[in-house]
Amino acid sequence: MVEYLDKDLYEILHVKKDATIDEIKAAYRRLARLFHPDINETSNEDIFKEIRYAYDILSDDKKKKLYDIKLGINSSEPANEEVQDMQEQNNTAEKNKSLSQMLGEIIEGIFINIKNSAKNKCDKNKNRKQNGDDIYANVTISTKEAALGTSRIINVVQSKQCPNCEGKRFINEALCPLCKGHGEISTHKRLNVKIQPNTKDGEKIKIDNAGNQGVNGGGNGDLYLIVSIDEKSLFNVKDDVVYMDLPISTFEAVLGANIEIPTFYENITIKIPPNTSSGQKFRLKGQGIYLKDKGYNGDMIVTVHI
Repeated sequence: MVEYLDKDLYEILHVKKDATIDEIKAAYRRLARLFHPDINETSNEDIFKEIRYAYDILSDDKKKKLYDIKLGINSSEPANEEVQDMQEQNNTAEKNKSLSQMLGEIIEGIFINIKNSAKNKCDKNKNRKQNGDDIYANVTISTKEAALGTSRIINVVQSKQCPNCEGKRFINEALCPLCKGHGEISTHKRLNVKIQPNTKDGEKIKIDNAGNQGVNGGGNGDLYLIVSIDEKSLFNVKDDVVYMDLPISTFEAVLGANIEIPTFYENITIKIPPNTSSGQKFRLKGQGIYLKDKGYNGDMIVTVHI
């Protein structure tokens, strides 16, 4: 998310730089209706993440103040904490200067011993079979994706034995120029991972042999994908029932209205009768989760809020 700080967060939300918190919230709600992936399946998820990040910064007084200072807004009122941090960093830099010189002399003096020790250790273990380490990665999905299943392209950084020195770290008594004496190099790989229906928050998905490469005939490690379900989703799921909160206006509640809403499978129109009260629930048959063992779909419960 750090890359968003190089963009104008006010421009992302389409508000002026002197916009009030209420105006920022209203702009976010308007854009969320257009770009939230649960509402508009054709929307770009990255655009919505950018909108939500801008809202998280600008709706928080402390974060907004720091961001405004960075942007040059109200720069006459610097944050005391930032000024103190800068002073402490300058003082620490001066102290570390002489310390770095001292450490450099020490390191230079013992480098030969370290190199010889590492070389002896490598020679001793060069033929030992070792399994590769497991890799862990995080992925965030929506409630709808967790219920129905989905897939994700995962970028994985794997390590494997250096082909130049064959894991020995040294070539002709010198550090290997390719792996810099680590004995292994990093490679990037893209994996298409399938997430099964009814996946739970915090669940681990295991992909065999997708971890770091083993050496000397050792097996590869595994990849564990840790799934998080977005808490800002429009839906909640319990067993086979889908729950959704639907905001309506006072006029819609009093006079009645036909309102189009999203479900897990399609957009449908529900009829709000006249004189509907806040908290009233509507049951939509068959719009819940499909249970394979039972052979039917559960229901969807829509709760209206005026």
